[in-house]
Amino acid sequence: MINDYQNYDYLDIIVKKDSADEIALWYGRLLWSEYQRKEDKLYNDIVHVSFSRPHKIPNKDRLQLLQVYYENILNEKAYKSKDKHAKSEALIVTTVVLSIVLLLGLGALVFLVKNLFAYLGAGLLFGLLCVGVACSFKAIKKLRKKENLNFEKLCAKYNDEIGKIMDEISILTEGKLDEKKES
Repeated sequence: MINDYQNYDYLDIIVKKDSADEIALWYGRLLWSEYQRKEDKLYNDIVHVSFSRPHKIPNKDRLQLLQVYYENILNEKAYKSKDKHAKSEALIVTTVVLSIVLLLGLGALVFLVKNLFAYLGAGLLFGLLCVGVACSFKAIKKLRKKENLNFEKLCAKYNDEIGKIMDEISILTEGKLDEKKES
């Protein structure tokens, strides 16, 4: 395809396949028209979406600024989504590593010292290790619920911000979307 840069602006984005339709809809509200969608060559869940729109449109500067705000919110939401369970995952890794270290220490105690006190101490430490792991995973479960709740609140905030942006876009593009649908 030969691009007409004198009369049109072009935009290429890379998005997750499951959110491509929704994002294309939002860009459509910014008067962008999708003209191509390609699968990514490396990743199954990624698509490349290409858009165009007339170069001369009313309120273009404000629409571009709102587009930047929208993209920043999407990027921040994706970043937060990726790290929403960071604390609980760190606690899981710490618990597993400490458990392995303690089990190796218990094994060394039992096989190297070889007396009654070593066996009793190893048994007691093993019991404490089991209780500690159980308490840790209970705390992890509680922390995971808290992280999910915090992320849901954050998503609601992001959705409110996107809603405000889209309300302003609707005002700025009033009538333009209807013309676009007719053509």
